[in-house]
Amino acid sequence: MDPSPSAGLPSHKRHITAEEVRTLIGPVAQPVVLEIGCNDGSDSRALAAALPTARVHCFECDERALERFRRLPLPANLTLHTFAVGAKDGKATFHLSGGTNEASGQQDWDLSGSLRRPTGHKERYDWCSFERTAVVEVRRLDGWLADQRLPLVDFIWLDVQGGEADVFAGAPKTLRRTRFVYTEFNAWKKSLYEGDLTYEATLAALGPAWKPIALYEGYNLLLKNDALPGEQAPRA
Repeated sequence: MDPSPSAGLPSHKRHITAEEVRTLIGPVAQPVVLEIGCNDGSDSRALAAALPTARVHCFECDERALERFRRLPLPANLTLHTFAVGAKDGKATFHLSGGTNEASGQQDWDLSGSLRRPTGHKERYDWCSFERTAVVEVRRLDGWLADQRLPLVDFIWLDVQGGEADVFAGAPKTLRRTRFVYTEFNAWKKSLYEGDLTYEATLAALGPAWKPIALYEGYNLLLKNDALPGEQAPRA
């Protein structure tokens, strides 16, 4: 059997922690962190707490997750954006996940929804259903970032269930000004969502400046933009 293309990378059985993100970013006075596909905001709040001087922007379009997100007040350094991030500005069909996850006890499971049509996901996770859709607002990251006038992004946490290629397609300018990306990829032999990216396809979509530096849970990849000079990169 051929070795995995990610063989040799430091590998962790868990997802990245907020403390690790803080260490990666380093001594930046006012870092910018984006979590795209934040669900109920658990990780966003952890990032905001670990990086109290940061501007944390999180993005979610599933109203069920947003309802849970809003049950707690927003930290002062966290901003919630209630639209999906994709390749084009406009409206799109969002495939809502459902079903009961017995391991977590959550009913009406809302952590697997996607702008991409589910394919092999139904086979691998037969308890998870996709019986409903919703029309949601979609924005390109490049357009959003231009409105925010943010010169540099320190860290992007991307969890969009097969829609990674769409986010990358709408963010070439943003990615050139981003230091680290943490993104899911399809590590299974079959497509989980229509057009989802494998490890190799993720590297190809991001381009040669992006170097993989660690693997988490077997399907989350941490990458560094070697075209930027590190934590001393200019902010203006």
